[in-house]
Amino acid sequence: LAALWTDACDYQWGLVLIIKSVRVLEVAYPFSAKEVQEWHITKKETAGLVRGLEIVLRMFPQIRDGTISCKTDATTTKAYLKKAGGRLTHLNLLIWNVIRKVIQKQVMLKVEHVAGLKNISGAPSRLVLGLEEFSLNPLTFSKLELMWGAPQVDLFAAQWNNKCPVYASKHAWDLGATHVDAMSLDWAELPAPLNAHP
Repeated sequence: LAALWTDACDYQWGLVLIIKSVRVLEVAYPFSAKEVQEWHITKKETAGLVRGLEIVLRMFPQIRDGTISCKTDATTTKAYLKKAGGRLTHLNLLIWNVIRKVIQKQVMLKVEHVAGLKNISGAPSRLVLGLEEFSLNPLTFSKLELMWGAPQVDLFAAQWNNKCPVYASKHAWDLGATHVDAMSLDWAELPAPLNAHP
């Protein structure tokens, strides 16, 4: 049995995954600037749980034919996942995609509401990102593109700060990354030019 705890705040979400009483994963993951500005907290909470499930299914294939106990302090998120949808289309779209993946892996979902103060994923959802998570100013990046051309691959990036659709992330759980760990890649085989911002 795996227990997935998720929580969200205005700017990021967090998850804690416990498998057989061992805390195996604890991460914070920022929302994009557009998501921060446009999404209501209910959609952020739901997206956090859905993305958490996607990460668990991707990183832990041995959970196939098992059960994942999802724990959230968002009652609407709980209801939508438990009933596989509801009246709000934007939440249905988030839920249905992950439900399809869960069914394909023959995983059972158990959804529980937990009080906000008892939600152990609340701390990761509010962690401050480290210095390595900074990004080039968009205007500066545009000026560099004019000087050297548009890069084809963004190295040392993440879903929330990449400048190219193809990017390498240090995070194995980054669902949008094309590559993991830029230092392990053969850069000669990557399409040029590269963007290696800090």
